Amino acid sequence: MSETQAKSEIRQLVEQYAYALDVRDWDLLGRCFHPDAKYLLMDGAIVLNGPEAVVSTLSVVGGYKASQHSVANSHCVVQDGEATGKVHGTAVLYRAALSPGSVLVRGLRYEDRYVYYRDGWLFAARRHIPVWQYELPTLPPESLKIRPTAR
Repeated sequence: MSETQAKSEIRQLVEQYAYALDVRDWDLLGRCFHPDAKYLLMDGAIVLNGPEAVVSTLSVVGGYKASQHSVANSHCVVQDGEATGKVHGTAVLYRAALSPGSVLVRGLRYEDRYVYYRDGWLFAARRHIPVWQYELPTLPPESLKIRPTAR
């Protein structure tokens, strides 16, 4: 496999991880990780071993009304069937249970180790690093409607 193809497939893995979180597809999320994967949540404050632990912990995202995990930029080095990478992104989480609701926005960096396993690239290790964060109240839906202006 060429380096270009490997980097493309790894980028697809990173995107699949974000997509799985946002659509609450926990089976898909689990398939992103090698059976012996290690996930260091909150910069290692919580250590998760294996896909099942990752899914059971990260499924708390499902408690939010909606989420959007966006992948921004990344850097990947591929060598001999393994790879390392750094990924930057943003997570937006809508907390509807609060009154008024709020939106939590967090800038993230991930430090990853990938391994080619069976027929594709998987996370062998992933460190989730919060970089910055803020939370604001949401606007009521009616405030988002476009109103005609007088001319």
